[in-house]
Amino acid sequence: MRLSKILTAVVLLSAACYKPTYSSDEDMGKAFRCYATDKPACPGSLVCCVGALCGDALIDPVSGGPLKGNDGNPLEGSCVPPRAPEDLTVTPSTYWDFGVKGSYYTGLANDPLLTGKDPDTGKWRCKRDDQNPDPAAEIKRMFEPNDMPDQAVSLSNPLPIDPTPTQGSAYEICPDQSAPSVPDVDVFKFKLSQPTKVLVRLTYKVSYGDLDVALFRIVKDDTTGEMKPQRVVADLTAVDNACLEAPSLPTGQYYVVVRGTNSPEKPSTYSMNNYNIRVYGVQSSGESCVAKKDGGV
Repeated sequence: MRLSKILTAVVLLSAACYKPTYSSDEDMGKAFRCYATDKPACPGSLVCCVGALCGDALIDPVSGGPLKGNDGNPLEGSCVPPRAPEDLTVTPSTYWDFGVKGSYYTGLANDPLLTGKDPDTGKWRCKRDDQNPDPAAEIKRMFEPNDMPDQAVSLSNPLPIDPTPTQGSAYEICPDQSAPSVPDVDVFKFKLSQPTKVLVRLTYKVSYGDLDVALFRIVKDDTTGEMKPQRVVADLTAVDNACLEAPSLPTGQYYVVVRGTNSPEKPSTYSMNNYNIRVYGVQSSGESCVAKKDGGV
């Protein structure tokens, strides 16, 4: 009788002191393996995940069984802490899909003097004042904000054909004081009433900030039914100046978008710079973009 009481006390004491910890480092291969259909799939507050898919997303809605991989076997997951909610906020830099940039500027970098406040005047260096309903004239001239299709700066209609070369119109890529961490883009639009060869020329010095330029049209997404930008052509090279050449654009409305670039080393930091832009049609001159030293055009 006395022995059984002692054993009972030991068991109760052990149970009271037992507080297991669970390793959930899937990258190190130390997390519990799981299937979403297990009940429970994971201990404690952990959830069963395969990549970005977690919990019920791993269950086949038709059969009620686990989703299967290409090999026909149920997807085996890892027990990990709940994923942070995906940020679905649409920003100008995510709305316009420029594609994958293959090269980055690694040379000497100069300061374009576009970020922060001028130490002499105390004014915000960038010519933007998005929160002001009546900005200064020099800001109005920049047509900011011009980041989305409904804010696009209208170009000549119709586009000039074989025009005399000029310096082009001056703009700058830089953020507004109210949102200094939000990357700036500039959007321009033009309409074609007949098929036309179009050139877009961007003039800037890459040492002050690398810029990318792309041509888009807005089309209906067959999957979602939403109207989304579709990239026609882009110049993502990391050298002075940029040029787009569309040999024969069909009739319709198009958008030219200019952005600063980031890099794998600093993914959340985007370059800023001043630039000049020209958009025009080509007919008899035969003008084309010149091949660049890094292989792009």
